[in-house]
Amino acid sequence: MRISDIFKISLKVLSSRKVRSILTILSIVVGVAAIVALISQTTGVGESITSTLQRMGPDTVIVMGSRLTDVDVATISSLSGIKSVIPIISTRGNIYLGSETISATIIGINEYGLEQLLGTVNLLEGMVYPSIAAPLALVGYQVAFPQPAQQQEILTGQTLYLQIQEGQRAMRVSMQVIGVLAEYGASAFIQPDTSIFIPLQAAQTILNRKWYNMLVIKTINVDEVNNVVDMLRNLYGNSLNILSAQQITQTFQSIIGQISLLLGGIAAISLIVASLGILNIMLITVIERTKEIGTLKAIGFKNKHILLQILIEGFLIGIIGAGIGIISGSAISYLIPTIFTFRMGRNPQAGRFGGGIETGGISYTPIITPETIIIAFALAVTVSMISSLYPAWRASKMDPIKALRYE
Repeated sequence: MRISDIFKISLKVLSSRKVRSILTILSIVVGVAAIVALISQTTGVGESITSTLQRMGPDTVIVMGSRLTDVDVATISSLSGIKSVIPIISTRGNIYLGSETISATIIGINEYGLEQLLGTVNLLEGMVYPSIAAPLALVGYQVAFPQPAQQQEILTGQTLYLQIQEGQRAMRVSMQVIGVLAEYGASAFIQPDTSIFIPLQAAQTILNRKWYNMLVIKTINVDEVNNVVDMLRNLYGNSLNILSAQQITQTFQSIIGQISLLLGGIAAISLIVASLGILNIMLITVIERTKEIGTLKAIGFKNKHILLQILIEGFLIGIIGAGIGIISGSAISYLIPTIFTFRMGRNPQAGRFGGGIETGGISYTPIITPETIIIAFALAVTVSMISSLYPAWRASKMDPIKALRYE
């Protein structure tokens, strides 16, 4: 008996029981699709954040505190190994567009600092503001496009009216849009897509603020990073959060890896449940085919042929389910960011101002790696084969005489 003949018989058996075969395959499809869709999300977010940190450069140190002053900037600038210190001011604000309100982060940073923070300033239109005190705005992608796949609502040259809450004070200011940024995706410290960048001097004037939220420090070279971090910690102790881009990258990669394992494990549970379903259905199928198995043995099929036939049926279920699951999971993985961004964008608290859209979600592109596909495929086939072992063994050990008499 040739393997190709056994394959043909197995396919014929599966096709003769269409509903049962489809339901069995569907259980594999769900598990594989879940693995591909979930792991691709964490991989995409991790890659987006890591690429942002890499654009900042390995010679970058981030200092975060509630009230960093010009004295801190001068003190840190005087330390050895420091190339430059970039102060940043940030707050939240609401933009009014007719009856619609868009919430965004307002970030005050000078022209040089903006390039260092973003790595490369990618413009969709317009230009970067100069380092002056004028209220000029460089708008993030999701602020300009508050609804996914919708038309652009904020254009270069447009005047924006913002309400900013600074402590107990609420102020309304107008800004001239000088440019719109291209889409950046997820980031570690700020979300460029949901932010409005303005000159640092303008932010200080508008907010009447002389202190900063964050300092971006560039060292002379990569070798000086650890020395600078140690000096800052000796100088400030635990009063400030001090991290290097390299440390943050390693931390994020570790966290993303653990989350991927967790989500992959959760998704794999559905395959374990599917294996129980396959085992049950295979056992029922073997019992229903008792006379058929007896006939096959009577005409010359050996135990190994029966065993192989049932195993091949399980193998085919795994192959077909894995193939459909990978395709389905890939399609779903690209739908999730759109749904996630849309739902995260709704701000129920903004309803009293008007339309109430908050661009608070993160944007990223899912990444489906060959490793993910191989693991999902191998798990599906392995689970199907293991679930078929006992039914196949049971079928191969049937007594042909008793099987032919079975009613």
